[in-house]
Amino acid sequence: MAKIISDERVWLETLQPGFTYQDCVIMWDNSVSKLENVSFINCTFQEFDFTDFELLNVTFENCDLSALHFNNAEMHDTHFQFVKLLDTEFLHTTHNKTNFNDCVMNNAKFSNSHFKQSTFDKCELKETAFNSVILNIIEFNYCQLHHTNFTDTSLNGLDVSTCEFDTLQIDAENTKGLIIRKDQSNSILGALGIQFIS
Repeated sequence: MAKIISDERVWLETLQPGFTYQDCVIMWDNSVSKLENVSFINCTFQEFDFTDFELLNVTFENCDLSALHFNNAEMHDTHFQFVKLLDTEFLHTTHNKTNFNDCVMNNAKFSNSHFKQSTFDKCELKETAFNSVILNIIEFNYCQLHHTNFTDTSLNGLDVSTCEFDTLQIDAENTKGLIIRKDQSNSILGALGIQFIS
């Protein structure tokens, strides 16, 4: 039987591995910097700061984590499902098997981060920053990437052919190996400053 705690106010230091917290208010304290094997469904995080945290097998579902800081965090087997991450900071983070599914992440910042075996599925990533990022085995599937910033990031092997965008912020020297659809080519060339005449 699943271990579920619901509709309670819970201090961070009292979270227990193996439990799911549903419709709870999670209270911040600075005594903990690691979460492991725990799930949050429709929870509120009060005055939270995940900076320098280690997240191992953690799931966030239907939570609003907008404008929170995950800077310098390490994430392993961490999952975000139907999560709001507007203006959320993930600066200098490590993502190993991190999955973002159906998340709204406009204006989020991943600058100077490292991704390995991670996925973004059906996410809104408008004006999100992936500049100076290492993308090692990463997937973007059916995402909205309008004005997303990939400057100073190698796009070799990155497949955005299922995604939609009107333009991207990219560098010409880092586009080799980028995989796109034929109808996306004008947007890519336009982002590089190439003009068309009829």
